[in-house]
This record gives sequence, structure tokens and C-alpha cells, in this order.
Amino acid sequence: MYIRTKPKEFFGFLWQVWLLWQAPRPGAGVDDFRYFYNKFRRFNMSICKDEYQKAITQRQKHPLHSGEYKLREAADGLDRYEQEIHLLAKCLRLGTPLRGMATYGDHAPWLKKMPKEIAHLLGYYVLPAIRKLAADGVSPTVLQQKLPWFDKEISGVVDQCEASLRIMKRGIKHEYDRWKNGDSALLPLIQEAQAIVDAAQNMLPPTGGTGIKTA
Repeated sequence: MYIRTKPKEFFGFLWQVWLLWQAPRPGAGVDDFRYFYNKFRRFNMSICKDEYQKAITQRQKHPLHSGEYKLREAADGLDRYEQEIHLLAKCLRLGTPLRGMATYGDHAPWLKKMPKEIAHLLGYYVLPAIRKLAADGVSPTVLQQKLPWFDKEISGVVDQCEASLRIMKRGIKHEYDRWKNGDSALLPLIQEAQAIVDAAQNMLPPTGGTGIKTA
């Protein structure tokens, strides 16, 4: 029976078979096993999930004392992402030149890494800020009740970042084609991340947070 398989998936399968064939045999040194494990892990790991976890670890080295202002920073960053994509998409559909001397090729690297950047933003800014909202006047009891929901929603967006990154890796042309049809693989990521930030900000008391700034 002939089974149709995409070339990328087929060669990925062959690569994993080769890795298994190269696996250290019994009696090999610890360094051999460590090298093989890291090589296999790099091939199979989820880039955005890995970036998200690294961002959480990085934030632990620079803990927040409050969260409200970091949520504002995250919201501002996401808004800039969204406005820039809307502008690029509009110029592409209308055939108008970009600002200055920029070309679509200049924006391609930035667009391709955007899913990874959003995953980083969620791990370094958004989730740590939410966890510290009690310092901004949010009831600790209410915060503890809401945290599982935020964790679940953020994890869902990180999963979508991974899917969008795979689309970007196939070539930025796929995203440009979506723009021409009024669609996008990137905008839903930004909008859903922004919805999480909005939900967190809506928990703050009417007067806002303390405004205390930390790293």
C-alpha cells in the first residue's frame, strides 16, 4: 500500500531513525549519552514553548514586586505589533510603498520571529505580572482563583505560537498571501495575548495599581 507523506515529514522521520541508529551503545561514556540526548532534544523540542519556559526562568532572576506596570508595557508592545502588521498588510493590498526605504524583505525576519517573541513576552512579562497583582490591590483570594485560568489561556496561546512559527518557517510568502485575503497567522496570536492582558488589567481596582517599577 502506498502512503502519501509530505517530504518534510518524511525526511524528519529519516532524521530521527538516523539519530536512533547513532545512539550510544551499552558501555558508552556519560558524555556520549549527554551529547545524543541534547541532539535528539533540539530536533524535537518546541521552540516557542522552550522560549516561554526560558523567559519564566529569566524572570525569576529579576523578580517583580508588582505587576500593573508590566502589564501596561506588554499591552503597549502588543499594540505596536498589531498596528505594524495592519499597516504592512494595508500597503501590500493597495500596492503602496512602505515608510522610508523599507521593503517587505526588511520586515520578513521580524515577522518570522514574532511567534517566539510573543511566547517570550508571555513568560517574561505577562504571567509574572499577573502573579504579582496582589501588590496592586487585587484580592489575593480572587487572584489565586483566577491563576489557573490565566495559566491555561497563556499555555493555549503559546501552543498557537508554535503552530504559527511552523507556518512562518514555510516561508513568509504564506503570511503575505493571507494578508491579501484579509487573513493572518500572526494577528490572532497578538489579539489573544492582548485579551489575556486585558482580562488581567480588568482585575485591578478602579484607581489602578501602585505603579511601583522593578526590573
